[in-house]
Amino acid sequence: MGILPTDLAAATSHSDLDVHAIIEPAQKVGGDLYEVLRASDDRLVVALGDVSGKGIPAALFMAITVTVLRTLARHIVDPAEILQSPQR
Repeated sequence: MGILPTDLAAATSHSDLDVHAIIEPAQKVGGDLYEVLRASDDRLVVALGDVSGKGIPAALFMAITVTVLRTLARHIVDPAEILQSPQR
């Protein structure tokens, strides 16, 4: 829960996007991901992912994925390039 964004309104301010999220924590380790971040003044990055029910390795993979996404989205404009980017 600690890696999920908490202030979606700040990320989407001055845009045409209105984002709301509700997540219900699982009894076990979960792997749901949502991210809305402002990559620049005129660019938002929105991502959704779900690896629930796949165990601890999948949940750890999702945590790493959101960290990498936050880093790459600030430096790479093309979404396809973000998804294809090799580890650096």
